[in-house]
Parts: sequence; C-alpha cells; structure tokens
Amino acid sequence: MYIFEVFSNTTINPGQKIIIIFAYCLALLTAFVLHEFAHSWVAVKMGDDTPKYNGRLTINPVAHIDPLGFAMLFFLGFGWAKPVPINPANFKNRKKGMIWVSLAGVLANFVVAMISYILFVLLSVLCARVPAMYDVLGGLVVIFFAEYFSWTCMICLFLFAFNILPLYPLDGSKLLETVLDGRGGKFTYFLKRYSNYILIGLIFLGIVADRIGFPQIDLLSNYVTFVSNLIYNLFDMIGSLFL
Repeated sequence: MYIFEVFSNTTINPGQKIIIIFAYCLALLTAFVLHEFAHSWVAVKMGDDTPKYNGRLTINPVAHIDPLGFAMLFFLGFGWAKPVPINPANFKNRKKGMIWVSLAGVLANFVVAMISYILFVLLSVLCARVPAMYDVLGGLVVIFFAEYFSWTCMICLFLFAFNILPLYPLDGSKLLETVLDGRGGKFTYFLKRYSNYILIGLIFLGIVADRIGFPQIDLLSNYVTFVSNLIYNLFDMIGSLFL
C-alpha cells in the first residue's frame, strides 16, 4: 500500500513523509466528500430535501465519512463513505431525478480530477520554468500541493471508474436500473441478488493475486487502473495542446 511504501522509503526524510501522508489523507477526503455532497446537492435540486434534513448538504467531512470505511481505505486501499439517504418519491420527475442523482457523484469526481490535473500541471510548469518559485514557495509547500493535486486526480478517477460499475449498491447500478425502467428482468434481478457476492469475490481475488504475485487475475484493480489511465492519458493529450 502507498502509505506503507512512504513510511518504508528511506530516501524520504521524516518531514517530507508527514507532508506526503497529510496530502494523501486530504486527497481522500476531497474525493469522497465531494462525491457524496454532489449526490446530496443534486437530490435537493431535483426536489428531495431528505439529504438536507439528514445534514448531508455540506462539505463537512464529518457528515459524510464513515470512520471504519475511511480507516480501511487509508490502510487497505478499499473503503466507503456514508450513503446519502434520498426519497425518489419527492423528485419533481422521478426518472430524471434518479438519473442525475446517480450520475452526480461520478461526474463530480471527473470534474475534480480534471481541475486537480490542471493545477498539478500548472504547478509543475511554474516550478520548471521559474526555478526561483520553488524557493519562494518552499520545498515542503511544493511537495504538499504536488502530492495533493496528483493524488486527488487519481483517487477521483479511481472512484469514477469504480462507481460506474453496474453492481449494487454502486451508482452505476442505480443508473442502469433507472434507464431500463423495469425492462431489465432477470438481469437486474441477478445484479440485485448477487452484486455483493461479486464485489466481495473481486476484492478477494485481488488479495489472492497480490499474495501469489499474479496481478493479471486482479480483475477489479486492472479494470479501475485501465479506465483511470485512459482518462488521465486523455487529460495529458489535451494538456499537451496548450503547453
């Protein structure tokens, strides 16, 4: 895991390690909190005040973060936040409301990833073209923001790729169910009944792949990495046109 790699890296001094870990934690919070806030904000805009009444219409991390889920995410690389409570019956247009609420989290992650990428590139270009800026800002400050922007970008892309999977209770499943509008039949029934087992199986497969040194069978990580890298490369390609 990244955290353990940082702590065990003897080429990084203790001060830098603290800065890097802090930036990583802040990136995790940013990605997860804005994902959940986006669900809440869109739900309220669609006519359902349930998230507002439950204190979720805020960017305060305390309202969105599940302590156990965040701890597992920090140490094991897999975790969760508190799901946003909604009542689709309150939407002005139920189908439209469910589609936009389902998309809100992943779209927020995509936008935040893009903004973080732009800020990371601007910081890198600034320090490369104006070396004195590194001294003006301070080495640790540059390291912090470089780590924060890069990790926020990657974590948001990971969340985007993971949450668009059509497995319950992920956002992709709710989007698929809404779009099919009851026409999914046995397929949606299968997903509703077995999604949890599929997710657990994929996570377990990833653990086994890591233990036996055979990453090719880690289907979930390979998929998330592929989608994340695809979008990141797209950012790179577009960014190269302006640099």
